Amino acid sequence: MKRFLNSATLGLCGICAIFGLASPARGANITIFSTGVDAEGDLLPGGSVDPHYVWSYGAGTVGNFGDPYNPATSTFFSAPNFPTAFTPEDGYVTPDSGPLVGNGPFWNAENPDAKSISFNNVGGGGGDVPFTYQTTFNLTGLNPATASISLNWFVDDWGVIAINGVVQPGTGGGTYTLNSGFVSGVNTLDFVTYNGGGPGGISVQILGATADDAAAPEPGTLDLVVLGLASIVLAGLALQRRPCCSKVSNS
Repeated sequence: MKRFLNSATLGLCGICAIFGLASPARGANITIFSTGVDAEGDLLPGGSVDPHYVWSYGAGTVGNFGDPYNPATSTFFSAPNFPTAFTPEDGYVTPDSGPLVGNGPFWNAENPDAKSISFNNVGGGGGDVPFTYQTTFNLTGLNPATASISLNWFVDDWGVIAINGVVQPGTGGGTYTLNSGFVSGVNTLDFVTYNGGGPGGISVQILGATADDAAAPEPGTLDLVVLGLASIVLAGLALQRRPCCSKVSNS
């Protein structure tokens, strides 16, 4: 009986361990930053270089943008207007005061846990050109098919979001959930903007960013393994419970 209980205990522990392996894939946070924050996520002072965002001019012809405020007719956000070669320049946190920061408090009111950035340290100034702001994040060790990033952004004047150079649905600022277009390794998140003149920039607040571990097995495959091994263990336990034949005495 003791032998049977030990075998049963080992068998049940094995089944429990297998079911533990079959638990859903663990989610992990993607390291990606809001605009205007340091490595700890704290707000930076105005005029600082943003350590996580850079910008570049687009390659479109000035004045050949159609109506950038009307996504249905504008050609501004078409592929030819993207930078042919992204030349990164420092992005700057918009100054806390100054002649070109008139819209700064309004931009920052949109996202209290972020600060707006621009293409210079005085809050912008200039227009009729595309400015592409870019940040990167790394999905090494994560499953890109399960990645999801939620964010809220504000733009002056207009813009679209692109993941790895592919424009996502929707135009202008607001709350977006991005869940496609990701790849293994380093990814780019672009905010392609149009500024008609005067102060220009963006504010981006990351609301959430997660992906499953890449090494996690598919639950369906583990289910089949669990059922097969559990059947073997239970069958072995059933055999051990059969009474053994008694020895025949010849005396």
